[in-house]
Amino acid sequence: MSYTDTWDSTFEGLPPDTEARALGAERIRDLKVAVRERARDGWWDEADAVTYVSTTQFKVSGDKTDVYVKNRAVKVVGTGGASYTQVDSASYSSPDTIVTVTDAVIDSGLSEVYYGQEPKAAGIPSSVVVKTDPVNVLSDITSPGADIEDAVSKRHTRYTDQEARDAGVNDASITQAKLKTSIGSVSTTSTGDVDLTLPGGEYGFYPQIKASTNCADWGRTKAAKTCSNTYLTRIRLHVETDGGTGYAQQRYVTSSGEVFWIFILRDKVTKEIIAMYQAPDHPCFGNGGKPLLVSHPFGNYDEAVHEIIVINPTEEEVREMKAKTIRPEDEPDKDLLEVIQEEYEIDEASRPEWPTKEVTVGLPPDYDRREKVTPIKKCIPKLEHLLCKSLRKRSHEKEVLERSK
Repeated sequence: MSYTDTWDSTFEGLPPDTEARALGAERIRDLKVAVRERARDGWWDEADAVTYVSTTQFKVSGDKTDVYVKNRAVKVVGTGGASYTQVDSASYSSPDTIVTVTDAVIDSGLSEVYYGQEPKAAGIPSSVVVKTDPVNVLSDITSPGADIEDAVSKRHTRYTDQEARDAGVNDASITQAKLKTSIGSVSTTSTGDVDLTLPGGEYGFYPQIKASTNCADWGRTKAAKTCSNTYLTRIRLHVETDGGTGYAQQRYVTSSGEVFWIFILRDKVTKEIIAMYQAPDHPCFGNGGKPLLVSHPFGNYDEAVHEIIVINPTEEEVREMKAKTIRPEDEPDKDLLEVIQEEYEIDEASRPEWPTKEVTVGLPPDYDRREKVTPIKKCIPKLEHLLCKSLRKRSHEKEVLERSK
């Protein structure tokens, strides 16, 4: 976005004390234009220098902890264009403030940062709240080519406090501030068709596909061959050449992400990996919401010849993996599953505990827009056919050997 004037220390210093009084009216008009442009767009440009730190962090000159408050909307502009996220935290250590955001969307070419209206800013009347109908938003934005911002904006309505209470809107409700998007992906190395459940299910956008560099014409997307007695969002993939890998990723709307999930389908005897899944939500999220019916994402699973490994990396481990997916401008970014396959291996001796934390599996089927909406949360049961393991980093020798195959 472009503004008539850059709002920085030079702009704020106008007019200088020595300037002729005759220019006063012009300065006032310039200030009105600057305020109107930013109020109209809802974004304020960061006046001080910003510097890339990581995919989830940037630093800005000065103490800006009062500006970058938790949940404040942030727009970052880099070589890959604009991305949107929210503030997770900010800390000042002279002379800079380090800002951490909730999504890994900052690239090393960071050039501009904009921040939106503070979630509960002073000056906004307490009698005005914003209500968002999340279910209708989902239906408006999950089709290919949908205009997300337009769909969401059409669902905004201003309410008084009393109207909000009548509609059941409170902190336990799903609001736009609590809706976010996540990305998950699946992959396969099989030359035969493999049916894979896509992360996010009914809350997903149209999936994207790609292939590894040594696999040209690798696959297709079709309705899955294997049938299920519950509604699922599945993709059917295969590779044309042995040694190649096909990937499909899907962005989806979520308010969850309490536990990160990696599923690996492999041969029981050879331990060869056939297919993989990674997402911050369990495969049953948006796919019926019943973990006993959708306990894993592999439609071709045969307990006689296959085994399923489940891995729940920590937040720190996920951040480290995601940082490795970002590549230079002349190279395509990697999928998280590529990083896992190239730089990690299953720790066969590990025996981690199964996650017992409740996770979001969907929205109530009989949602009434006039009432409070509370996401459905469940503990995912540990079933016999699921083997819980951990990842460990490959040795350098193994990495070199794997990449040379």
